[in-house]
Amino acid sequence: MMSSNNLSSALIKLRYALLSGDPAGAIERLAEVRTADSALAAEFCELRLLIDSAANRIEELLNLGEVEHACDLADAIPQIIAEQNADIRSFEKCFVKPFAQKWSDRFFDEFDLTKIFKR
Repeated sequence: MMSSNNLSSALIKLRYALLSGDPAGAIERLAEVRTADSALAAEFCELRLLIDSAANRIEELLNLGEVEHACDLADAIPQIIAEQNADIRSFEKCFVKPFAQKWSDRFFDEFDLTKIFKR
């Protein structure tokens, strides 16, 4: 079982900063997410890649002033961690498709989610 307490805590703080309309604070919290992500076991390399890429994309969106878009992407990360043993179709239905439709953003297309989720 991976230790995700630090990552979960960092994600909660990131989400709070985003909801508080504090982009500068959110960017600071992204550093905590990256640090916690780097501490995950090597066997979670695809998950680590996704989280790191999401952190980079969230920072980019914040710099563009797209706080709601960043917040929606940040919402998906805890779900990915919590549902790793779940069916990938559920995650795609609940997060990937709505995110892509709402934002015309194909962020998740860059990743092989089957390597993260069990079938």
